[in-house]
Amino acid sequence: MATRARADRAVQKRLLEGMTYELIPLKNLADQSMFLPAGATVSVTCSPAKTIDDTLDLCAHYGDQGFTVIPHLAARMAEDEDHVARIVRRVNEQGIRKVFCIGGDAEPRGPFTDAAGFLRSFLDRRPEIDVVGVGSYPDGHSTIPEQALVDSLVEKQEMIRE
Repeated sequence: MATRARADRAVQKRLLEGMTYELIPLKNLADQSMFLPAGATVSVTCSPAKTIDDTLDLCAHYGDQGFTVIPHLAARMAEDEDHVARIVRRVNEQGIRKVFCIGGDAEPRGPFTDAAGFLRSFLDRRPEIDVVGVGSYPDGHSTIPEQALVDSLVEKQEMIRE
C-alpha cells in the first residue's frame, strides 16, 4: 500500500508541476498571485472590462517575475489592423511563445467579431510564437449554432497549419 501512495504522490506532483494557472484581472489578483509557484505558467485572461493592452501589460509584469505567460487575445477587443500589428510587436518584444485566441465577450471595438478573423490578421504578421490555442466549445454554446462552431474550429485549425 505504501508503494501505491508514493506512486500517487509522484503522479500528483508531476501533474501539478505542469499546470497552467489562469489569472483573471480582478482587484485581488496581486494578493492571490503571491501563492503561485515560482516559474509557473500563467494564462492571463482578457477581461471585457479592460483592454488587450492591459492583458499584455499583465503578461509583461508576470514575465518579468519569471513566469511563462500565455495571453488571451480577444478578437472583439482589437481596435483595427494597426492594433493587431502593435499586439504582435508586443508579443514578440515580450518573448511570448504561446497565445490563446478567442472571440471574447466584449462588444466589438473594431472590425473583428470572431477569433478566426483576428487570428488570420495576427498570423499574417508572422508572430514569433510556437503555440496558438483557440476556443472550441466542445459542449456547445448558448448563442452559437453547433455547425457554426464546427466550421469555425476547422477554419482556425487550417490557419494554424499553414
